[in-house]
Amino acid sequence: MKRLLEGRACVVSGVGAGTGRAVALAFAREGADVVLACRTEKVAQEIAQEVESAGARAVPVVADITQADDRAKLVNAAAKAFGGIDVLVNNAFATGRAGAMESIDLAKVWRTPFEVNVFGTLLMTQAVIPSMKQRGGGSVVMIGTMAARRPEAGLAGYGASKAALIAATQSFASELGRYKIRVNCVVPGAIDGPHLRVYFKNEAARIGQDEAEVAGRFAARAPLDHIATPDEVADAVLFFASGMSSAITGQSLDVNCGEWFG
Repeated sequence: MKRLLEGRACVVSGVGAGTGRAVALAFAREGADVVLACRTEKVAQEIAQEVESAGARAVPVVADITQADDRAKLVNAAAKAFGGIDVLVNNAFATGRAGAMESIDLAKVWRTPFEVNVFGTLLMTQAVIPSMKQRGGGSVVMIGTMAARRPEAGLAGYGASKAALIAATQSFASELGRYKIRVNCVVPGAIDGPHLRVYFKNEAARIGQDEAEVAGRFAARAPLDHIATPDEVADAVLFFASGMSSAITGQSLDVNCGEWFG
């Protein structure tokens, strides 16, 4: 049985522990070769070893997508190792500093999330278009956040930057469809993992309750009474990357266990 990404060359940005790693491994299991973009060499090398253990080829690249030279380095690495690029997953992100809208310095607090989540991501997308055109098409998958749908106090810059990315996804999809390049967005809610577990631990200590009780109440906010795992988010990314979504472009898929309905 042919695997979903057999013979495809993919670039995944932001491959640190969590969703980026889960996407890279899901792609590897489905036959893809992967360029792994990470700002930390040690992490990139570790995930590359996992990808290779899953039977795929991996090229770890230390890169910051806000830097033109690093974006070119990623494109060139894919061209040299795999002949081009079929799939780009824009998972690199920055949340920025927290602060209330009425008092923050917008120019400072919003700059980082917009430079990474909007400009860096869109410039990375521009960088892969020539290769995808040459290969007769491709798939770009943006990673959004539920904070773009439902504002989160103190993180307005993060939510606004991801809302801009969702809008840009539709613009790219409209323009690139003629080249058989599809552009879609996966929009996760909370994702189970180390960062969320730290929050549960701190909240439990603050209110004097068991950590499991805090986690249970958090999960119960969603109709499925569940917190999505990185692997579950990766499955949605895989859907958009693969031929299963061959007639879908310009769409956003919410992966939040029903906590927010689009």
